[in-house]
Amino acid sequence: MRFVFSFFALSFLATPFSCAQAPGVLLFGEPRIEQLLPPCVHNPHEKEAEAELAQIQVAIAFYLGKYGEYPASLNYLGPPDDNTKPSAKAAGLLKIQSLTAEQEKYKFRYERTDDGFGVWATPKDFAQGCGSVYMDQTGGFRRHWEMSEASSGDAVAERQADLNGDVTLRLLVDTKGRPIEAVPLHGPEELYLIAVQKALAMKFEKTRARSPIRVNLDINFKIEGKDTQPASLSNP
Repeated sequence: MRFVFSFFALSFLATPFSCAQAPGVLLFGEPRIEQLLPPCVHNPHEKEAEAELAQIQVAIAFYLGKYGEYPASLNYLGPPDDNTKPSAKAAGLLKIQSLTAEQEKYKFRYERTDDGFGVWATPKDFAQGCGSVYMDQTGGFRRHWEMSEASSGDAVAERQADLNGDVTLRLLVDTKGRPIEAVPLHGPEELYLIAVQKALAMKFEKTRARSPIRVNLDINFKIEGKDTQPASLSNP
């Protein structure tokens, strides 16, 4: 009996030790440390980035009006080589160097999509503040106030003032009445892209001319500013 008692006593003492070594039975895990991120502040260079995006938007409008499609990359908007004419791969519409310069506080990314394009302007150093901006073919700017890129899911920036005016374009219309070129001549530049899109989607009567003809077209815009609701340029 003494031998049996000793055997069960040893088994009882060994059991906790075995369980302690088994995976998934630990009563206490490693302490979890959560990193507290500083609150986002307004980036002092956001307006400069938006100005760059506005230039890109105008350049894309001219590119679309000339070549009938959105550029495959921002480089397609850049200047051609010396002694060469502008082309679809070097349209001469934008100084690309200004977007990649070391002194710039924002980095720019462009992507052509099935139905348009997207351009992202993101702070290079979020320690200086947040304020990422996104722009697409609808013409509106979307701002993001976290330490990441803006996107189409962010709200369109509110417009505080009305925007009314005419955009005049010079069209090249083929013999079947289809615009094959739409070059903005004057008007509010922020409406150029929307105006070109509308012009290229129009259909005119067939002409008796044997070659494409040039005509001028005025498109009137009336966009009301809103204090509380986002205003989009996509629905003038």
